[in-house]
Amino acid sequence: MKDKVKETNIYKKITVIFMFILFFLCITAGVFYGAFNFIVANTYSSYEKGALSGITEINKVNDTTSTLLKSGKLDTAKIIKDLPDTMNKLTKAATKISELTAAGKYTSINVKLEAGISSNIDAYREIIAFLSDPATSNATDALSKIQKDESNCLDFYSEGIIKDKTVAFSSKDNGAYAFISAAISYLYDYSKQQKSDGVAKSQNETYINSIDDINSRYLKAKTDYFTLLSKVRQNNGTYEDVLNKLSADMQTFQGIQQAFTDIKNLPTNYKSNYQALGTLLTDYSTFLQDMQFAITTEEAQAAGGPITQDIIDSLYKDANSKLKDIDKDATDFGQKFQDFKISTYK
Repeated sequence: MKDKVKETNIYKKITVIFMFILFFLCITAGVFYGAFNFIVANTYSSYEKGALSGITEINKVNDTTSTLLKSGKLDTAKIIKDLPDTMNKLTKAATKISELTAAGKYTSINVKLEAGISSNIDAYREIIAFLSDPATSNATDALSKIQKDESNCLDFYSEGIIKDKTVAFSSKDNGAYAFISAAISYLYDYSKQQKSDGVAKSQNETYINSIDDINSRYLKAKTDYFTLLSKVRQNNGTYEDVLNKLSADMQTFQGIQQAFTDIKNLPTNYKSNYQALGTLLTDYSTFLQDMQFAITTEEAQAAGGPITQDIIDSLYKDANSKLKDIDKDATDFGQKFQDFKISTYK
């Protein structure tokens, strides 16, 4: 009986000790859990405060970009002058956000915010780069990059939500919306113009090569018939030789005129130099015909005896007059064609 009572007392003692330990563990766990939640809550609260401040700063900085527009269009000089300062402010805001202690659910949100700011800055950097040197920049590439940066901004910022607040990059209430929209519109139009200019330049170059070829063939075919005739009159050659040469030149010249007529895809500002060359070729064709008539007539008259200088001057009056026109035509064409080349390659 005593042994049974003794066992009961031992059991009671063990039970009390166990309950005490269990109670202690529960208290400890409760304290730990409470402390953990307190720490997490403080961490969240601290992060939220810092992140909300950062988002407010980003919105404020982005909103100032509306001042870089003039009547809804990009103010290039102001952008080049002021946008770098905007980028510096965004960089500082990004640094502050990266230095925040993000835990739990805010870890990925913080990453999104940092990525959004990075794309935000990249978009502004691309705009400055293009506007600083549009003549040598590719508008299509710049447009593609800015559109990609804008898309990334929208994606990243939309996921960087802190207590229902996010960067208002896509909101019409924020200046950045109008600024980026204006930049994209500007680059789209500039890209179209660059492509159009590229086509026009290629067309101009093809035209220039064709005209250069025709002019080169004309200069090569051009002959000083008066020197040849002077030799004939000194019994150094025959009229037939000169007429055969002239006939061959006329056939060659017909090919040159046909090549001129066959030029296709004439550029928009071709008319001035094209017409000048056309006048030159037409006058030279008339000159060849006048020479052919005069030489044939001189040959016939020379067969009856010596010809006086007055008769020779009379025979070649039209040809000499046309030759003066040709010299003027050549000068006029040369100047206009040179101007066209300069306008193409400037």
